[in-house]
Parts: sequence; structure tokens; C-alpha cells
Amino acid sequence: MPASLASSSLTQSSFQVYIRYQKRAPGNMEAVQSWVSNHKLTSIGGIWATTIGASLAYTRKMTLLKPSLRLIHARMHAQAITLAVLSGAAAYHYYEKSADKLEQNPDKTAKIHHPVA
Repeated sequence: MPASLASSSLTQSSFQVYIRYQKRAPGNMEAVQSWVSNHKLTSIGGIWATTIGASLAYTRKMTLLKPSLRLIHARMHAQAITLAVLSGAAAYHYYEKSADKLEQNPDKTAKIHHPVA
């Protein structure tokens, strides 16, 4: 715990001060999510390049393919991973927007309408 928190108040417990400090300072996961949110294309490009490199390294070590075939396989692996990441990002964005709408209109909860037969 930083020294500034320890000397803040004698009436508050150190745990309460620490919790308040944690609420102000974003954690590692929040910082990563914020960076990815602000740099979407860079993140996807980094994942794609990492997958290309990892696939090339794996196929070089494990198989006796020609370099052209290794490159084609690496590109296919990178495309598959990129599509999976994009699908996950789309699903996350959809559910995040749905949660925001429910927070804005709490009295309009999702109601199931059954058709009358």
C-alpha cells in the first residue's frame, strides 16, 4: 500500500482506504481493455502477426513442408484466429450495448410475448 494511503486518516481502517484507492486507480485488466478499445485495429493486427509468427515457428519445427506451403498454412491459421477474435469482439459489443440499454431503462425489462393461438 502506498505511504500516502497509510497517513490519510486515523479514523478509517486501512482496508477502507485501500478499497477507495483501488476504485480510483484502474487495474491491469481495465487498463488493457481500455487500450484495446482505443486501438482496435492495432490489436487485431498484432494478434494476426503473432499468429503468423507462431504458426511459422510451429510448422518449421514440426513438419517438413516447403516454405511456400508453410506460409499458406500460417496465413490460414491467422485468418481463423482473426475471425474468432472478431466474432468474440462483435458478441462482446452486442452484449455491452444491451447492458447499457437495460441500465438506461430499468423499468423496460425484456418481456417475452407469447402469440395467441
